[in-house]
Amino acid sequence: RGALGTKFTGTAVIGLIVDASGTPREVHVVRPLGMGFDEAAVESVEQYRFAPAQYEGKPVPVQINIEVNFRIW
Repeated sequence: RGALGTKFTGTAVIGLIVDASGTPREVHVVRPLGMGFDEAAVESVEQYRFAPAQYEGKPVPVQINIEVNFRIW
């Protein structure tokens, strides 16, 4: 049995800005999942590093959403 005593799957959507250096900024929950999963998703996404978006050959910040999937068996 999983941590919740039953099988569970779900997705939290996390919004953020990837700055010109590829670092996530302003990480926040767009679509919550609850039960502590949102906090875990934010902590995980804060560790990500990205290749920054480019505009006319220069790195620029961009706003994105990331789906973080959870599955407990």
